[in-house]
Amino acid sequence: MSLNKKEAIQSQIDGIMDMFDFRRVRKMMLAVGGTWANSPNGTPEEWELRARARELLNECAARGLVSTGGFTARYVDGEDGEGPWLRLTLQWGVSSLYDGVGYEAEA
Repeated sequence: MSLNKKEAIQSQIDGIMDMFDFRRVRKMMLAVGGTWANSPNGTPEEWELRARARELLNECAARGLVSTGGFTARYVDGEDGEGPWLRLTLQWGVSSLYDGVGYEAEA
């Protein structure tokens, strides 16, 4: 069965939404005190995680890479010897980000 690009994107999104462990993400968020400013209870419910992930996956298909709320969604496409292909991925993780540190240059 051959898919057009829109169908291939939707197939990838459906597969991710079926397989991604949103319950585990919520448990991790509760464990580390993770919250979302726009979530009524602070820590999003599983349905909120699912809804935001689906939005991000659709958005990344147009922009390539989007990230918010601990989620990172990526879209990559290319071509091999058999024709065009694409892949969407969804990740969630806790990380810290530092602005960097100035230092004195050596002479």
